[in-house]
Amino acid sequence: MWLLGGRQRIQLDPEQEVGREQHAFQRQLQALQGAAADGTVLIFVNPSWWNGPMPVGGSMAGGSLNVEQDSILDFKNSVLTNVAAIISTSGAWSITSDGILTAKKVEAEEVEAQALTVKQTDGHAAIGEGVIPDGYTAIVVHNPAMTPKAEVFVSFRGDPRGGYWVAERGEGDFTVHLAQPALGDLPFAYWIIGVDDMRTPSASGEEVSEPASGTESTSVTEPETPVQDSGSSTPGTPTPDSGTSTPEAPSEG
Repeated sequence: MWLLGGRQRIQLDPEQEVGREQHAFQRQLQALQGAAADGTVLIFVNPSWWNGPMPVGGSMAGGSLNVEQDSILDFKNSVLTNVAAIISTSGAWSITSDGILTAKKVEAEEVEAQALTVKQTDGHAAIGEGVIPDGYTAIVVHNPAMTPKAEVFVSFRGDPRGGYWVAERGEGDFTVHLAQPALGDLPFAYWIIGVDDMRTPSASGEEVSEPASGTESTSVTEPETPVQDSGSSTPGTPTPDSGTSTPEAPSEG
């Protein structure tokens, strides 16, 4: 005797020895056979999406996911695995399977890294070099990355023979001072770091005045003062290009 269960045929052999579970299943099929006039078994199928722990196999494995434009995909706290790369619509940010994250701007409360590399371009160079000429006590460094709120860290390549500091911080320039006149040309390197101060102002309400844009030391002599580009120690004509430095006149005596 044959019973049709959907597309599968089940053969019942009365003479075959079956176990307890198979015998119970056989009795249920016989009860269903008596209830159906045509000797078939009704099977109810729920064609819903199965989001189980295993990937969907079969014909769905090679299928595509159709997503409407500007829609939101809710993965319901699921894990997205085996992804080669994710690229934004405009291409401004991306992340690849080898762990490289590319973005124009990243905001984070904490960043931990084993190494730091600063990229220098013709349009933006936060790290540069300058030279205080022999006998001078100060030099004005021009760099468009400089702002009145930025910090400048200076490292001399030689002995400054005393104290040094960065006093004037303007829009596009800053001034490095020496306590003693330079004994020979004194090269140095600097690093400009922008600061976004989000602290609450003091209760007294006093405001710290920032130096005016383009402020220079009063001891700077404009005519025929040597000027050198960032990374160069060759004197030249004063120029407003980025990375240039204008030294102050040497002190007399």
